[in-house]
Amino acid sequence: MKKTLLLISAALLLAGCAGPEKRINKTLAAASAAEKKRDLAAMDKLSGEIPDSYLLPERLSAYPEETLTLLYKTLKKISFYTPDSEANALKVERVFEEKFRRGTFEADDVERVYGILLAARLFGRATAVKDRFPAIIKETLPEILVPEPAPAGNWRVYEVSSDGRQARLKTLRVGRGVHIIMAMSPGCGVSARAVKEILADPELGPIFEAGAFLVTGRFDAAGVLETRRDTGLTQVHIAHKWGDFPGVSFMTSPWIFFLKDGKVVYDMRGWADDGAQSLKRFRRGMEAIGVKPQPGL
Repeated sequence: MKKTLLLISAALLLAGCAGPEKRINKTLAAASAAEKKRDLAAMDKLSGEIPDSYLLPERLSAYPEETLTLLYKTLKKISFYTPDSEANALKVERVFEEKFRRGTFEADDVERVYGILLAARLFGRATAVKDRFPAIIKETLPEILVPEPAPAGNWRVYEVSSDGRQARLKTLRVGRGVHIIMAMSPGCGVSARAVKEILADPELGPIFEAGAFLVTGRFDAAGVLETRRDTGLTQVHIAHKWGDFPGVSFMTSPWIFFLKDGKVVYDMRGWADDGAQSLKRFRRGMEAIGVKPQPGL
């Protein structure tokens, strides 16, 4: 009788494992469609299509390898486009742990789960991954400092110390007046050229140097220091969360936003090979926030 019950339980468990495949496939297809359109709102809604019940340890351990791979691929795609979501990052981590248990993980998987946890600002869990795989994750994370009381609301960033050892949470003062935010990725050649050409303009350069903020959505303290060194600018920071920057997108580097009293009123995506054309667009952005620099001589 006991043997029969065990066989029945095993059969039910395997039957339960077969069910999710159709739903996971459907979610992956929807996520791929949202990716093509860069539809972040649709991607965020897809998060709930993979319920926690699919990620219970006993269920993960019973999935065939193909199902586990499909699940991992789907969750990685969703989490990439929802970097603020701690819940989505933790889902990826759960599947990774099952891959680790089976011994089917690769170095790329370690780097990916580490990056996803870091993007969600789950510093403790990211550090735990780093400590487990020091030969793969060699990055040194700064000490995270959060003042008391902790900054709240929008426009929060991590300000990296000059030696890169600390990152302090603070709020940019862009709620009033006119400001420029350049969303960029450290090491991006196009962003570097954009900054160089703006600074070289006799009229735009001083304005940009005095009032622009360069902000990266990626937690990259070393990249921040490198950008400061290469550009000579000090206002280079890491976004606390993407959602802290309403109206700003970090999906392209560079993407320049012109703000007036805390609201984006004009933006320009990318930087043309012909810098003169992009400088014209930059001037239009300045005019949109009430600043009218005269054309350079």
